[in-house]
Amino acid sequence: ATYLNDSIAAKRYSSLVLIANSPMLGEIKPLLNLSANKALKRSVASDLTHFTGTELKKHVDRALELPD
Repeated sequence: ATYLNDSIAAKRYSSLVLIANSPMLGEIKPLLNLSANKALKRSVASDLTHFTGTELKKHVDRALELPD
């Protein structure tokens, strides 16, 4: 969360999507500052750690297509 908070302050991103398992989302989201929370467009509870390459891309693309 510190990296995300520092990065929004440095204008390294303007919108944010978090894809992580539920426990990790539960750890990160409360630590986001106001600016990072405003930039947060979506959070998706999904464990993608066992995917690589094109399979990972397919799952990330699918997660980004989910309705809000």
